[in-house]
Amino acid sequence: MSAHPSEVILPRDISDWVFVESFRDLERRCSLGLPSSRYELLGISALLRRLLVDKQPLLHTVNASRHRKIEFRFREAEMMQAMDRADFDTWMVPLYAASGDAFSDPSAPARPLAAFFRATVGEVAREPVAVLDLVKYFAHVEGGVHRFPPTTEFETLMAGMVTAIPATGWAWLSTLRAVGAVTVEALRALATEVAATIPPEQGPVSLSVMCISTDPDGFTHDLSRYRST
Repeated sequence: MSAHPSEVILPRDISDWVFVESFRDLERRCSLGLPSSRYELLGISALLRRLLVDKQPLLHTVNASRHRKIEFRFREAEMMQAMDRADFDTWMVPLYAASGDAFSDPSAPARPLAAFFRATVGEVAREPVAVLDLVKYFAHVEGGVHRFPPTTEFETLMAGMVTAIPATGWAWLSTLRAVGAVTVEALRALATEVAATIPPEQGPVSLSVMCISTDPDGFTHDLSRYRST
């Protein structure tokens, strides 16, 4: 009998490990130059959902015992002026997507997570688009996590616009990247603290297993500590 490899040392709470790895992945994707892979940018929505948006997001799980104050620094996008709207044909949805430089601003006042979710990052059909709207759209409609049909008026308008004018999709993905960059800076101190508590991962080694075998006479035998081959 042989055991399957690989014994990997994990932290006491695997949520810590997943949080740190998700943070590192988000930081990597947000640091990629533009134009970047659409897939890489789309993946930002999945990481933001996991870290911030889920019913029990990783941020809340890992910070429950650490009590760090998490602050987001950003500049909200300004709504389009009426004169700018006149330049669009009636069939086209007015669009303004915040550039990364305009939205991600370390010198901006610190805001809590709830304010970050409500922050305006653009405009569709003359209505503001909030951070949370954008993350959910790319995570649930564009395929970041799921590929579901649009369920709200905003999602329907966005999906139609991105299909008809692909360049707008890239503009909004650039905005999503800016949202990710703000999140990276907000979580950096917590991620550094948590990472310091996680032992380094180890490659495949022997796996100690506990096996109880019963022979034909009804006696049990401890077949533990088999080494993988």
